[in-house]
Amino acid sequence: MAIPTLREGQAELPTEHPTQAFWHTEPNPILLGRKSELPATADVVIVGSGITGAFAAWHLKQHKEYSNKSVIMLEAREACWGATGRNGGHCQPNVYNPPSHIAKFELATFKFLHDAVSCFGIDCDWVTTEGVHSLMTDDLVDNAKAKMEKLKDHPELSSLARLVLSSEELEELGVPSAKAAIVQKNAAALWPYKLVAFFLEKLVEGHAEGSFSLQTNTPVLAIQRINGSASEDSWVLHTPRGQVATSKALLCCNGYISHILPEFTGLVVPVRGQMAGLTPPATLEKQIGHSYVFMGHGNTDIFRDDYLIQRGENSGPPRGMFLLGGGRGHDAEKGLGVSDDGVIDNGVAKYLRTELGRELDIGSKDELGAQYQWTGIMGYSRDGNPWVGPVPETLGGGPGLWVSGGYTGHGMPVGARCAQGAVDMMVGVEEGKARVEIPAEFLITEERLKAIARMDTVHEADKKGFFM
Repeated sequence: MAIPTLREGQAELPTEHPTQAFWHTEPNPILLGRKSELPATADVVIVGSGITGAFAAWHLKQHKEYSNKSVIMLEAREACWGATGRNGGHCQPNVYNPPSHIAKFELATFKFLHDAVSCFGIDCDWVTTEGVHSLMTDDLVDNAKAKMEKLKDHPELSSLARLVLSSEELEELGVPSAKAAIVQKNAAALWPYKLVAFFLEKLVEGHAEGSFSLQTNTPVLAIQRINGSASEDSWVLHTPRGQVATSKALLCCNGYISHILPEFTGLVVPVRGQMAGLTPPATLEKQIGHSYVFMGHGNTDIFRDDYLIQRGENSGPPRGMFLLGGGRGHDAEKGLGVSDDGVIDNGVAKYLRTELGRELDIGSKDELGAQYQWTGIMGYSRDGNPWVGPVPETLGGGPGLWVSGGYTGHGMPVGARCAQGAVDMMVGVEEGKARVEIPAEFLITEERLKAIARMDTVHEADKKGFFM
């Protein structure tokens, strides 16, 4: 088939020359360059090898009826070379901000990942810590007070977060310039690529090539529906290396969804984020000890939504390195609609090197040296919620096509179990027997699409601070 011209705002293909993330400095040799002759058919095709794709494949193979069926994973670049391999290296479920059932979903995902790391002994530098949300403006503090008051109706959640207002405790937390802070008990710093690579390695080594096949450097150019019937379609995925036909396909490509399904243009928008690996000042006497989020204007007129972890003393080198992400407001286009993570924005880079000492008490306000700088592509959903489930015809789908993505920069606390839920739906687990109950807001319904049509676009909503 002829590859159609991209619509305005539609995601492009992932660039072949991305910036190098710190997380990719130790690539898994079993996965690197992994591919074989591309099979012409498969029982299931999964597109994307990040946290969603990896856990989707893992869960799929746990279903007895799929243990020996052929599953192909198509990845545009190297395995886990997209958003999961480029993120901030933290997993922090949000207890106080979303509706209680979504907060519980995120907490359950955090526990699921924590238990998986512990059970399998995964060497991914997982460190459980507290998460500190530093609030720099009065309106954020007022909003936090209201959220925490409402949280009292859910004691199982309210016990996991506390609002800090005293200047003494803010200073102890390292954020003396903040108006207030919320401290959450459940947060983790980790090496996300190594977590995902563990499961992908188990998949490629634990199953015969005909049962599970990872095809890296094999981008999906387009998807074609053929031989449609009332119960099941066939889908042909077109790649530069040939075509693969399947009766079931699951798209786990997050910010790039609209490249394969143009109807998602505007519903999931690619957004470029940026990270820096910074050398701590010599005056820093100890580890910062928390995972941080900094929100508000602080010392600038540009709203910030930055996030920080520090490499632990017991981690591999470089020990103690700060990993700071954010600064999107300093990008002329704010990264909106950008699919290219092969470029560093100099304004954002300068901001990340210079602002940390103003956000956090690290003993110095001088510019820090950057050992690593990279970008990655997130998928911002128009209503802020992920998209999980069967793709309707109105979005270019039909029987046999599924999606899980659009995490709006918050994929680590939801992606793994969204994948599990999508797989249970895909294989036909009876209602009430699924291992995961996906929040209703994440499901793809006509009601949701009608409601979204009345909402601001991602660009309009971002101007109003909806995504901050």
